[in-house]
Amino acid sequence: MSNDTSYNNPPGTRTLLELSRAEGILRVCENETHRWLEFGTPFTQSLMCRADPARLELEYAPGMALAYAFNPEAKRLLNFGAGCGTFERFFAAHFPGLQIESVEAEPALINIAKEYFYLPPHQEIQLGSAQSYLDNVDSSADIVLCDLHNGDKNPSFLIDPSFYQEVKQCMNDGAVLALNLLPTDEHDLMEVRLAVQSVFKWQYLLQFNDISNVMLFAFPQQPLKKAEVRTNAALLSAVSEVNFEALADRLKMLPQLPQSW
Repeated sequence: MSNDTSYNNPPGTRTLLELSRAEGILRVCENETHRWLEFGTPFTQSLMCRADPARLELEYAPGMALAYAFNPEAKRLLNFGAGCGTFERFFAAHFPGLQIESVEAEPALINIAKEYFYLPPHQEIQLGSAQSYLDNVDSSADIVLCDLHNGDKNPSFLIDPSFYQEVKQCMNDGAVLALNLLPTDEHDLMEVRLAVQSVFKWQYLLQFNDISNVMLFAFPQQPLKKAEVRTNAALLSAVSEVNFEALADRLKMLPQLPQSW
């Protein structure tokens, strides 16, 4: 999810699907160039280029994909909050050797990803919450993406250290956890940082100029230096239209916060 500028109702918009839910109307829409999901909020969801479905269209998405630059030898990626399969499409197209395990709590989105958003045929999305998955996990990952929100806010469990303890247990040595956050203010961000810090000693922060999404990268072991991440980011740039090296340049290694903050 992102709070990128809304793509709702551009010229030539047509509705492909409309579902009524307790949380509100869900719509799949498209025009000549793009297809996207609407949740009844001002923010665009799962924007996809129809001519190039693997392309990362929303501004926050390359920030999450940058996690690969911390571990380019990764064999397995775990994606909490698969939505309509943005990262499944990207990595399947460009790094087909990477095994992806995807988890999504809303069943309608799984069906929509398959029928409207070109989810790769071999890719399965498990139905369930991140917490329920972690309660029964029997495998480990090299990259963990966490793109989970309640509307336009962070879910409350993102400030619970026990959540990160469980995530760490399913991470290999050298793994990276990437969090897409929507902090309402500095205090909101610091609460998440403290919870993450209680489990993961090392953190990098990535912020954007035009959107309020914040990427927080956390590591169970000392991570690569920025220069190394930038070199690895060139692998991502080479297969996309995104300047991942510029994103790597904006990474900020975070100091430890005092527990009394």
